[in-house]
Amino acid sequence: MKRFAIFLLMLGVLAQLARAQDWTIAPGQAVGPIKLGMALSDIEAKTPTFPQGKGVLTRKGQLLGMNNGKKIIKYTRYGAVEVQWEPRAIAINILKPSINVNGREFNIVGPGGVRVGSTLQNVQTAMGQWDEARDLKPQKLMAYVYHSKGIYFVVNGNKVQSINVYQPTK
Repeated sequence: MKRFAIFLLMLGVLAQLARAQDWTIAPGQAVGPIKLGMALSDIEAKTPTFPQGKGVLTRKGQLLGMNNGKKIIKYTRYGAVEVQWEPRAIAINILKPSINVNGREFNIVGPGGVRVGSTLQNVQTAMGQWDEARDLKPQKLMAYVYHSKGIYFVVNGNKVQSINVYQPTK
C-alpha cells in the first residue's frame, strides 16, 4: 500500500512537471512568454533559445497592412504562433496545439484546457457564451469573439482552427 501511495505521489509530481512545460494562453494578456505590448527585442530575450537560423521570431515580416499610418507586421514562430506588431505586439495568434523548441514539445493551452483542435463545446464550457459570432466568408469559418476578455476562436466545422489573443475592449 505504501509503495502504491509513493507511486501516486510520483505520478502527481510528473504531471506537475509536464504542465510546467505548457505555454499558457492568458486571454487579453499573453501566450507563454510572449506578452501583448512587448517589443521584439524583449520577446527574443525572454523566450527559449532556438537552433541557429531558426530564431524565436524571424525578422523577416510580411506586411499585413496599415493601421493609423503604422505598419502591422506578421512574424511567425515555427508556424505555431504568429505575433502582429504596430510596432509592439498587438495580437498573438496560435495556429497549432503545440510548439517544438529544440526537440521539446510545449503544449499551448488556454482556459479550461482549450487549445487548437478543441471543439466549440469545449470553448463554450471553458469561456461561457461568446459576445459575437462572425461568419468569415468565403472561407466557411466562424469566429467566436469574447471582446471583454480579449480572445477569439476561429472554428472550422466544430474544431478550433486558431486562437487569437488581443487587447480586450470594454
